[in-house]
Amino acid sequence: MIIKAPTRRLPLMILVAAGAAVLSVAPATAEPSKTAAPKPSQTKSGELPADAQMGWRNREAGKLAGADAGVHAAAPTGVLGLDVSSYQGKENWPRWVTRGKSFVYVKATQGTSYRNPYFSSQYTESYYAGMVHGAYHYANPAGSGDVTIATSLDRVGRSMTTCSARVEQDGKLIAIALAAFSAPREGIEFCDLVMPQVPGPQHYAARPIPPESPAIAHRWETRWAIGHPPVPGAPRGARAVAGGWIRLPEGREVDAAVAAALTDAWIPPTFSRVEEPVFVPTVDLTIHFRDEPPPAYDWCFVRFVSRHGSGGFIEEDGEIWSRDGRLLAQSRQLALAVPM
Repeated sequence: MIIKAPTRRLPLMILVAAGAAVLSVAPATAEPSKTAAPKPSQTKSGELPADAQMGWRNREAGKLAGADAGVHAAAPTGVLGLDVSSYQGKENWPRWVTRGKSFVYVKATQGTSYRNPYFSSQYTESYYAGMVHGAYHYANPAGSGDVTIATSLDRVGRSMTTCSARVEQDGKLIAIALAAFSAPREGIEFCDLVMPQVPGPQHYAARPIPPESPAIAHRWETRWAIGHPPVPGAPRGARAVAGGWIRLPEGREVDAAVAAALTDAWIPPTFSRVEEPVFVPTVDLTIHFRDEPPPAYDWCFVRFVSRHGSGGFIEEDGEIWSRDGRLLAQSRQLALAVPM
C-alpha cells in the first residue's frame, strides 16, 4: 500500500505483509532427509495436493507433448534442470540424467498448510540418481478480486502528518501500512553511503527466467551485478549481499511507488551465502525516501545486505540508487528464515 501526498514526500513507510516465494539450492553433497512423506489431504484453502499451483505449466505442456510427457517433469529445450511438484508424483530420475538434466527444483510447501506428499521421494531419489537438488516454498498471494483499503489520518501537524491504512480481502487482513509525510526542513546534510562502482546495465546479460517461476520474476528486468546468484552448483559467498540494475519492462517512470516496490523486488541476499533450503517471508518492511526520483524511465541500482540472522529471523538493509548516483531510498526488512 502506498499513500501519496501532493508534496510527493514520504520519509517513512512501514509495511507488514505475507511472504514471497523464494528458491534455494541444496548442496550436492548433502545427505537428503529420509522423513516419510505426509499423507495427501485437502488444505484450508481448498487446494488439492494433486493440483498444486506450481506445476500447472507442466500439466499444460504434457497435453501438447503427447502421452510420454503427460505426467512427467517439464524439460524445456536448452534448460539443464527440472521443476517438479505433487502433480508429477513418482519420476524416473535416471532417465532424466541420461537426457542431460543435471539439477531439479522440488516444490516442498505452499501457503501455511500445504505440503507436497511426494516431496520426500522426489527430493531423495533425484539425489541418489546423481542430480543437484533444491527445494522451494510457494507462498499464496492475495487472490484475484477486489480489496478494501481503509485509510486514517492519525495525526495532522503543521509540518508532518502521520496516516495509516489497512488492506483487507474477504474479511482477511492482507497488509498494514503506516506513513509519515513531511515538508522539507532545514538541518544538517551528509551521506557516507557510496553507490557501488559497477559497469552500466548494458554490460550485463539478462539471465533467462524459467517459465515455471513465480509471476514476480517476470515483473522486472534485472541485471545481476554484485553477490553470488543462487543458481544450482554455484559457489556461495562469505557475505549475504546481492544487487544489480533493475527496472520495469513497460517503460514506467521511476516514482515513489516504483521506488517503494524496488525495495522488495530482488532475491533475498541470504541466498548468496547459505546453501540449505529456506524460505524468507517478510514480517515488516520500513522505507525511508531520501531524494526525488528522476522524472524519466531508466534503470535503478539496488543493493541488499543481511548482516545478522538468529532465532529464526534475519534482517535486510537495502539501498535504491538512481543511475546518476543519487540515493533515492533506504529500506530495513525483518523476515523469517524458515528451514524446509
